[in-house]
Amino acid sequence: MSDRAARREKLRQRMQQDAATRDQGTGKKPMFDMSDYEDVSWFKAKAGKNEIDILPFEVTTKNDPKGTAIGDDNYKLEYWRHKQVGPTDAYVLCLKETFGKPCPICEARKQMLDAGADWKDEEVKALAPSRRCLYNVIDLNNTEKGVQLFEQSHHKFEKPLFGAAEYKDPAFICFADIEEGYTVTFKGTEETFNKNKYIEPSVFDFEPREPYEEDIYNDVYPLDAMLIIPTYEEVQSLFLGVDSEEKEEKEEPKKETTRTARKSKVAPAERTEPKPGREAPARGSRRRQAEPEPEPEEDIDILTCPHKDDVGLIIGVDWDNSDVCGECPDEMYSKCENLYKDLEKMKQEQIAAEKDKEVEEKEEKPARATRRRPAKRS
Repeated sequence: MSDRAARREKLRQRMQQDAATRDQGTGKKPMFDMSDYEDVSWFKAKAGKNEIDILPFEVTTKNDPKGTAIGDDNYKLEYWRHKQVGPTDAYVLCLKETFGKPCPICEARKQMLDAGADWKDEEVKALAPSRRCLYNVIDLNNTEKGVQLFEQSHHKFEKPLFGAAEYKDPAFICFADIEEGYTVTFKGTEETFNKNKYIEPSVFDFEPREPYEEDIYNDVYPLDAMLIIPTYEEVQSLFLGVDSEEKEEKEEPKKETTRTARKSKVAPAERTEPKPGREAPARGSRRRQAEPEPEPEEDIDILTCPHKDDVGLIIGVDWDNSDVCGECPDEMYSKCENLYKDLEKMKQEQIAAEKDKEVEEKEEKPARATRRRPAKRS
């Protein structure tokens, strides 16, 4: 009876989870625990004008990836995820980029790069994580749904959103404040990538709105508490297509062997001696300071953009200047951004030098003109 009761409870929980995530349109293992909530609704941007209020939530755990203290407010949950993981094409949290912890998928990708694979290879690109943001929003065109969850790419939504906020007010618009915030508006354009249609957000703006009452905090979702943080072994099981319970019960010796093998494979990444030909790029030095496991610079051709043949982009020069930029692997996008900033800095220095030169020439010209004018008048 106890075994039957346990099976019944698992079935109840499974059905409850399916009910909570039915709007997500997927039966894959979820990244967020919504078992405590009924009728969770997901906001989907539409073609044309979208109007949403982004609302803050109180952080209640130590799981906020940005390190927000318990009791403080945050307006988003920013995390990194791997997609199409293993034979089930699952989504799973990237432990390395989100929390700085070992991630078996990132380790496998690094091993491929260290073995000579090109970062543009499809197998390598498939293992790269993407940066995502999750928000609490109210759709002003459908307020009956109340607070909804809204997930978007960091590069396609968060970056242009903040760019618009800083352009609108150099002192910065705090659009998520419940009392002094603003309604966020943006244009949704239907685009197609790899035969898949999606809505591309653009033309962000802000409109005044009425303040929310304090009790709105009772309606928003505690995003940090809902994030499912898997263990290293759980990510590895998804990646390899091995059932975690089966692996634990039936393959204990093999599990130990796998752990030992992981340590031996990780060790080369910790060597201090760089690979030949890696010392030149300046961007590489900044990346090595920021991350304990740097990507091999020799695998990135700084003169070649992955979209060069399609739309004629030049890496570093056309950074974030096209819709396809958002489809770049995140590490390539960051390298392109760094190079773009370096080039812009050089341009500004050159412009400043030319202006200084013009000022010097102008200071000399009046003196020569003053000497000539009296001669013409005499």
